[in-house]
Amino acid sequence: MEKAEEELKFAMNIRPIYSKGINNLGLVYAKKGEKDKARELYLKAIKQEFPYEGAVENLVVLYLSEEKIDLAKHWLTYLYPNNSKLVDTLIKNYFGENKK
Repeated sequence: MEKAEEELKFAMNIRPIYSKGINNLGLVYAKKGEKDKARELYLKAIKQEFPYEGAVENLVVLYLSEEKIDLAKHWLTYLYPNNSKLVDTLIKNYFGENKK
């Protein structure tokens, strides 16, 4: 993880707007348990001129892992506008049938 973090930071110095690289550094922080840093980088990847949609998915998973359902729904709705049934189904499937 340390080598990946080092390489991704180096890459960001070369191309600071590359949204997939920003997202990947967020993944490293998520794996290390540094959720605030991961969230910050996912949001940064989304805000780039050419956003990486995988960052939205990673942000959703992060929010679901923290049981921040409303925030997860917000970003799922961004991915699947006008499809609240799909959004609810994805959340239900993440937690399983017994969790509401």
